[in-house]
Amino acid sequence: LTIINDSTVVVNPNISTYYIVSGTNVNGCIGYDTSWVNVIQRPNISVTNGSMCEGGLSQLTASGASTYTWSPSSFLNTTSGNTVISSSTESITYEIIGTSQDGCQDTTQSIVTVYPLSEISFLMSDSSGCSPLTIDFIDQSTENVTSWNWNFGDGVAHTFWRLRHC
Repeated sequence: LTIINDSTVVVNPNISTYYIVSGTNVNGCIGYDTSWVNVIQRPNISVTNGSMCEGGLSQLTASGASTYTWSPSSFLNTTSGNTVISSSTESITYEIIGTSQDGCQDTTQSIVTVYPLSEISFLMSDSSGCSPLTIDFIDQSTENVTSWNWNFGDGVAHTFWRLRHC
């Protein structure tokens, strides 16, 4: 409650409430007035964060409001709706404004983290030779690669980091 002057009072209610004011005139007579203030709660929106490898897609979902606006529009398939798809080439933060049916708004953020692709490198012991040719494949990747999927096009596949193929 803030009193501005003798006839103005400012209130900031968090919930809907009645206000009653009384006034006394110079004759000592008291009059009353009431006012109902309807406080509409803001929506409480929540969103998912996303992560993806470079060149991938990340689906982001918001909830808690009736409509949503996403910005910036960069790399988004749409800027409205509760679900969007980001195709960002680098990590980015989106701001989401959620609006309730009553027009009240809440704002939050969603972070999309973009991870670089693995830089795969391998060494072959030989690249040509007489049949039957046996080649050693040795992984020389500089990153922390955690899995390998070798496909030789002949129906043979391996998941070892170092192998020999005939």
